[in-house]
Amino acid sequence: MNIERWKHLAETRVEMAISETVKQLQYEANAFWKGKKVYGETVLEPRTPIEGTVSHIAIYCHPANYPDGVRMEVAVFAKVNSPEGEKDLLVYKPRFPDEETP
Repeated sequence: MNIERWKHLAETRVEMAISETVKQLQYEANAFWKGKKVYGETVLEPRTPIEGTVSHIAIYCHPANYPDGVRMEVAVFAKVNSPEGEKDLLVYKPRFPDEETP
């Protein structure tokens, strides 16, 4: 095998390991945070307050095209009541009551 083939195999393996790590982190975050009280704001303008319970956590891994490498993003979604019924909303700047914050 040539060096390019080995390099490609190594990069593929690293990408798979990162993907599996992200899935595990997301699973653990959801197991811990789901159902807990969260406060914040909507992501759309004008920002309006959100008070609800965590419906799910999403973790995103961005490619390594940043100067400092791979970036991770954690998104908190809350189940809130609205005039249209219950909805899941992305929470901007989520805050948790002190007694529930680890």
